[in-house]
Amino acid sequence: MKLSEVLANYTARKIDIEEEGYDPIPEALDYFRSIRIKKEWLDDITDLHQDGGSPIWLQIIPFWCGTTDEFDIGSTEDISLLPNLKKITLFYNEYNPGILQEFQEKGIEAKWV
Repeated sequence: MKLSEVLANYTARKIDIEEEGYDPIPEALDYFRSIRIKKEWLDDITDLHQDGGSPIWLQIIPFWCGTTDEFDIGSTEDISLLPNLKKITLFYNEYNPGILQEFQEKGIEAKWV
């Protein structure tokens, strides 16, 4: 679902994309957090690739410039949810540059975009 569709059905407040679209829109985050993902879908994931050109980011921050850290993966904490993950490509994380090594120590090939 696109952000415009979510907002079209949202009545709790008026969201002004032109004004608010440079930061994460809380209602968009809430929407994506509410999506239920089946365990078998997670079991099928073997490769993750963060791509700054992916349209998903613009559903959360419509005017995202691609140079800020809102979408950086900063932890391997939830990696057990992806038991078959073999490779991951990440946005560079200046706050945790050792994250590549953390993934590699878990047997996952990891590199920066």
